[in-house]
Amino acid sequence: IFANAAEIGNIVVTGQLSSQGSGTPEIVSDNEINLTAGTTIILNGVTTLYSSTEVLEPITGATGVVDHNLELGAVFYHATPASDFTANFTNVPLTNNRTLSVALIINQGATPYIPTAIQINGVSVTPEYQGGGGVPAGNANQTDIVSFTLIRYNSGWSVIGSLTTYA
Repeated sequence: IFANAAEIGNIVVTGQLSSQGSGTPEIVSDNEINLTAGTTIILNGVTTLYSSTEVLEPITGATGVVDHNLELGAVFYHATPASDFTANFTNVPLTNNRTLSVALIINQGATPYIPTAIQINGVSVTPEYQGGGGVPAGNANQTDIVSFTLIRYNSGWSVIGSLTTYA
C-alpha cells in the first residue's frame, strides 16, 4: 500500500500512497491514515501495531437465530439473552486457507443462555469445543465469553470454540 515507505520514530514517510481497485487510501492528518475497502485490506509482511481496538457490537434479548454481521465487527456483547440461540455469522469471507476469530461476550442473568448452534452465512456448522465435551453450559449471574475460530479450508468450514467465565 505504501510505495517506498520508511518509518522514522512515529512518522511514516512515503513518496506515494497507492490503491488497486476501488476505494482511495488517504492520509487524513498527522495521526490518521484511512484505508477503506468493501471487504478486505491486505497488509503483506510483518505488521507492527502499537495498539488496536475492535468494534463492540451490542445485541439485546437474543433468541432464535441471531445474526452476527462480521461487517460490523467480530466482538459481540449480548446483554440479557432471552433463551439459548443459534449464532449465525453473516458476511463471512469465503477465501480458502483463512481463519477468523469471533467472540461473544454474554452478560448472564439468573438463567444463563448461550449459543447452542452455529451457522456461517446461514449454513449450519457443528463446532468442536475445548475439552471435547460438547456445547458448554453458561454460568448464572456471571460474564461468559464464548470464542469461536472459523476455519476455511478446501471450500469447507470447521469451527472450534471455547467458553470462559468471569465473575
